[in-house]
Amino acid sequence: MPDRILKIGEVFKFEVESKAKIAVTLVGKEPKNDEVSAESVKVKTMVDAPAPDPASTQKVKVEATSLLEPGTGKVLRTEGTLDGPLGKLPPGAKVSFKVLRLKDAAK
Repeated sequence: MPDRILKIGEVFKFEVESKAKIAVTLVGKEPKNDEVSAESVKVKTMVDAPAPDPASTQKVKVEATSLLEPGTGKVLRTEGTLDGPLGKLPPGAKVSFKVLRLKDAAK
């Protein structure tokens, strides 16, 4: 992760051991809304990784937009797409996903 605070619009790029290339862009602040009950930080993440099968020449691509809790980095909402062979998915498969942290019923 970055060793400094990112500015809005700034991209932080890095690579992990699996040779996955990751780019995280700080988009800005998001006001609370129907799905997220507090102000959040919006980030866009792009991942370009080799397929898990070493014999495959295809790449796995993930694009996601997430809302994070300021200060903790907890994911409040994320949605995006995954393209490519991953697990039991066939070559050329495309998956859309959306994850939403449910409001704490105790509050």
